[in-house]
Amino acid sequence: MLSYDALIDCIYAASLDPDLWPVALARISDYLEATKSRLSTPFLPVEHGGLTFSVGFDVDTDAIYRARHYDRDDLWTQRMVERGLRAGSVALDSDLATDAEIRATRFFRELLAPLNATRLCRGVVFDDADPSLPTTACSLFRGERDPRFGAVERERMAAVTRHLSRALGVTFRLRDAELGVAAAHGALDGLDHGTALLDAEGGVVFANRAADAILRAKRGLELAGRAGGSRARLTASEPASAESLRRGIEALTMRDRTLPSHFIDSVLIEGSAGHAPLLVQLAPLGDNRSSRGLPRDAVAIAFVIDAERTPMLDPGVLRQIYQFTVAEARVAQALVTRGGIARVAAATNVAESTIRSHLKSMFAKTGATSQGDLIRMLMLAASGTAGRKPKASP
Repeated sequence: MLSYDALIDCIYAASLDPDLWPVALARISDYLEATKSRLSTPFLPVEHGGLTFSVGFDVDTDAIYRARHYDRDDLWTQRMVERGLRAGSVALDSDLATDAEIRATRFFRELLAPLNATRLCRGVVFDDADPSLPTTACSLFRGERDPRFGAVERERMAAVTRHLSRALGVTFRLRDAELGVAAAHGALDGLDHGTALLDAEGGVVFANRAADAILRAKRGLELAGRAGGSRARLTASEPASAESLRRGIEALTMRDRTLPSHFIDSVLIEGSAGHAPLLVQLAPLGDNRSSRGLPRDAVAIAFVIDAERTPMLDPGVLRQIYQFTVAEARVAQALVTRGGIARVAAATNVAESTIRSHLKSMFAKTGATSQGDLIRMLMLAASGTAGRKPKASP
């Protein structure tokens, strides 16, 4: 069996070279002893910027699924949607339906059974929390006579899914940079969002124009000098934000592979001098980075989401997605652009006690556990275009 370290190296190599994703998927199948597998963006077709890779299938399952409308009978996906399984979660076929239930569907009889793909282990790489990162799932299959997936495979898939999130996060964030075609600095400068390359000590190797503008404005994210000629490191002016960022960068540069954080577990940077907060998403870079035009000493990458450059949250969308009231939607807008209860109260001319009451209701509706969690969710929702999605394919 392929070693875990070799598998992770392959996943991060694919983050910079999408042609390697079929190889990475094959190695994931080997690591979890699956006979077939799929890595796909079920709600976003390839022709619209999505991805679909398969291992072990000799037919185009996407085309068959859509042509025969199996979404109406795909009990596994229906149950996952009903249960609201979020990014990082893993579901086995036995979690979603009994054998009798799934076997009674046309989806099973006409598609799964003929393909001998009757056992499922599925990891949710991305959900719809960040519309700029399409919903993505990694599905592993075994045949009728193979052992069921169990606790060991669930644990392995959970770790692999988190690594996939960070690698695919890089793939999606850099999709417009044309690495390996243009010079790396010029390619990264063409990105709208702030992007910084970090060395093994957390020093900034390169910051694109968007990131440099944020740093120069001293809006909460800044560079700290290093002694002995080392590069300045990325930090934050607010102590708690600085410590969270330090821990996140340290975990990446130390190549922590056992308990990786999910890509959407962004570091929230408190805005300074009345500015809106920032989100920093971190990921390691593959060992093939130099062949893609990136500096070899750049071992990690940071993406900065700037609330002041993202579209204003549409109150109607907030009410549709989260069932916010008009007042809650107004608070949500102020929370993203102002940050902090006192600033929101001043901006909306509402008492702080009322803002806290609204926040409590908003926590219940979104599943957020803190003000920071809620701001992350709202900023990610504002960074893309929210909307209804079509049914998923297997």
